[in-house]
Amino acid sequence: MVLHNSTSGEIILWEKERLLIHRMKDNLTTTDEQYRQDYLALLYLAKAHLPTLFLSSSQDSDFVIVPETQVWCAQKLNEIIGSFKSVQKFAIVPSRSLISQLSTEQNVDEALANRNIMHNQINIQYFSREALALDWLLAGAKY
Repeated sequence: MVLHNSTSGEIILWEKERLLIHRMKDNLTTTDEQYRQDYLALLYLAKAHLPTLFLSSSQDSDFVIVPETQVWCAQKLNEIIGSFKSVQKFAIVPSRSLISQLSTEQNVDEALANRNIMHNQINIQYFSREALALDWLLAGAKY
């Protein structure tokens, strides 16, 4: 079920699997402000649906998260970190673009540095393709 759709991305819930998917679209016109709005939507939808599995994919996007937005994202994540207590597995599929890939990794590192998400027992893995990430997420899942 699509929970949120914008020019820069979509958020999908697989209810039975308790899987929340954040997929960024290939859109060179995405602004920093649009990314921030989508990020807030993602955090609030995670809080509302309490997924156990989470997939963040930007494999089709070349959007670069600027350092100021990385810090902002980490701060917002800290404000709503309780939403992620339900998440057990978090798969990340970064962009194929090296610069975008680096910005995604820095964004995750910033969030981890600001608040030790690992205390919530989230297993975080990076993948080159969504199909591999979904296989890992759904392996052994009980639903």
